[in-house]
Amino acid sequence: MSKRFCHFQIPYCQPRDLDPSSTDEQGGPDAWNTDACLNYTAETRWSALCASIKEEILELYFDRSRPSCLEKIKALQTTADAYWEVLPAHFRFEDSLRQIDVSPFDRDFLISIRLNYLHISFLLRRLLLRRLAEPDVAMIDVAQQMLHLVVGAILLREELSNSGTGLDWKIAFYGLPSAGILLLAILRHQRDPRCPRVPRAKVLQDLTILAAEVERGTVVRREEPNYALLFKATQAIQRFLDRILSEESTHVVAQQEIPFQSDNNWLAQLDHEPRDFDFDFWEGLVDNSSLFNLNFPISDC
Repeated sequence: MSKRFCHFQIPYCQPRDLDPSSTDEQGGPDAWNTDACLNYTAETRWSALCASIKEEILELYFDRSRPSCLEKIKALQTTADAYWEVLPAHFRFEDSLRQIDVSPFDRDFLISIRLNYLHISFLLRRLLLRRLAEPDVAMIDVAQQMLHLVVGAILLREELSNSGTGLDWKIAFYGLPSAGILLLAILRHQRDPRCPRVPRAKVLQDLTILAAEVERGTVVRREEPNYALLFKATQAIQRFLDRILSEESTHVVAQQEIPFQSDNNWLAQLDHEPRDFDFDFWEGLVDNSSLFNLNFPISDC
C-alpha cells in the first residue's frame, strides 16, 4: 500500500521498553543508537527506510515529465546519503569483504545494508538516463560497485549466514541489473570509444565468476524460484564473454562500423518500463543480439 494512503511506521532499532531515554525516536525516524546490534530488527529497519525512498522513486518512473523531477531525484539521493551517514559506524563498510573480521551473520548483514543503499543510487541514476542503453559514468560506477559486492558474496558464500535475504535473491535483485547495465556499457563503448569507459578487466572478471558459479549450480538449484531467471541471464552473459574475449570477435568489431542502434524497438521499450533486468531483458538480449553484432545461438533452459 502506498504511503499516500497509510501511515508508514519505521521500526525502532531496539524495543522501546528497554530504555525509553535512548530510543532512536528522539532523533527522528532515521536515527540510530550508536551501539545498535546487527540483528534482524536492524536489518528490517534499514530495509524499511530504503523501501520508503524506493517507493518514491517508483512513482517518478511513471511521471518523469513533471517539472520537479530532477529536483526530487536530487532530494532523494541526499536523503539516502544522509540515512547512510547516520548509520552506526559498525553497520557500514567500504573495504574488501575479506578484510572484515565478523561472524557469518554480521558479514551477510553488512553486505545487505550496503547493497540496499547502492540500489537506491542505481535506481536514481537510471531515472536520469536518456536511454537505458546509454549509461553515464555515474551509473557505470554504481553498477560496478553492486556487481563486485554481489560477486564477493558469492565467493564467500560459505562464510555467510542469511540475515534477511538469500544469496540467490541478492544475485537476482542486485547482481543482474548491475550486470545488465555494464554489459550494455561495454557494448556501446565498443561501437563508440567516445562513450564512457567501463573498468574492463575488473568487470569481465566479475561477470565470468557470476556466470560460472550459477552454471555450476553452486548458488541456485533448478527447483528454486529464481533458477529460470538466473540461468537465462548467465547464459546470455557467458555467450557475451565468449564473444568479447575471443581474438576473432575483437578483429570483427574493429573492422566493422555498425552503429549502436539504441533506438531499436526492444531497447526503446526498456526505456519506458520501470522494471529491473528481468527474464524478458535477457531473453530480449539474445533475440536482438544483432544490435551488437553478437551471434548468440538459441537454446532452452
